Amino acid sequence: MKIAIITQPLRTNYGGILQNYALSTVLHRMGHTTITLQRNEFKEPKYPRFLISLTKRLILKVLGKYKYPIFTEKQYIKDYPVFTQNTLGFVSRHIKTKIVDYANPQIKESDFDAYVVGSDQVWRPSYNDIGFTFLRFTTDWDVKRCAYAASFGTDEWEFSSSDTDMCKALATKFDSISVREASGVNLCKNYLGVKAEHVLDPTLLLQRVDYEKLIDEVETEPSAGQILVHILDKNPDKYKLVDMLAKPNNWKPFEVNCKVDEHEVNVPIKLRIQPPLEQWLRGFREAEFIITDSFHATVFSIIFNKPFVVYANKGRGAARFMSLLSLFSLEDRLIFKSKDLEGLTLNSIDYDRVNKKIDYLRSKSLVFLKNIFEN
Repeated sequence: MKIAIITQPLRTNYGGILQNYALSTVLHRMGHTTITLQRNEFKEPKYPRFLISLTKRLILKVLGKYKYPIFTEKQYIKDYPVFTQNTLGFVSRHIKTKIVDYANPQIKESDFDAYVVGSDQVWRPSYNDIGFTFLRFTTDWDVKRCAYAASFGTDEWEFSSSDTDMCKALATKFDSISVREASGVNLCKNYLGVKAEHVLDPTLLLQRVDYEKLIDEVETEPSAGQILVHILDKNPDKYKLVDMLAKPNNWKPFEVNCKVDEHEVNVPIKLRIQPPLEQWLRGFREAEFIITDSFHATVFSIIFNKPFVVYANKGRGAARFMSLLSLFSLEDRLIFKSKDLEGLTLNSIDYDRVNKKIDYLRSKSLVFLKNIFEN
């Protein structure tokens, strides 16, 4: 089959890229071809809304309250090929993609035999064009529709009433739906009126050896310390946690991901270049310990059988962490502030037990995909 995958945009997010790589790889191994549909990031601005925005920026600039260039979008587009050179280099080597306009995809019924939505937070309204991720453009087509490990990102229902009505109708057209979080099963049942299966994130469908091969394919540098720190939303309390764990063990903390956000156009471009994805993976292989507030960094801590602590990232969706960790009875690895670490005994993780559970859940998740595309 020729399968289109719909997921979050592939830019500089290591976990987002790797979950797409993993799903594509699994489907390829089943004998299918895949293309990941990517959002057109550089559409012409909509007038007059854009002119109103420019006027506001100009006024704020004159008042000294706007720190970015007036034409921020123009600067971002100019910088884009530079700060994505490593991550999109990985994508170009490993993932076949097609750029589409979500509002008007220009895709014909004959272009694909099937569509897979997932994974990542593809069903979180604030992150997506929900009509597109629920495949509204395929409404009358004779194609297979599947959601694999689709995530709402939270255990709360965030859809408007109109979006709920639209997505409820579209969800009934899916051949099969699976979700990444246990809470997603209930959200699908209670708000969309459909049955959903709980499956593993795509990254867990591959094994550690698959990621080891990626690391060894390119030249990378030895990790710069013993405690890998992957913090997406930085604040002093998270780095206090780093000190609390690093100093007693005489570990040197190191980070691989870029230290500033890609949209910080005032920061020199060389500081916004995201390091190679393979270097990030190497960090997990070589680390003695991992501290993160990232869902996928938590996943890779588990894949590489490393001790870790997760600082719950409420803004990005804490339900994701609870669902993942509870699968392996690792809820004690989740904290909400550095103070939670005081008096907490971090027992060694029984990875023999965890790996057996992964193998079992991986088999079940692969059966879900095979039942759709091999029947």
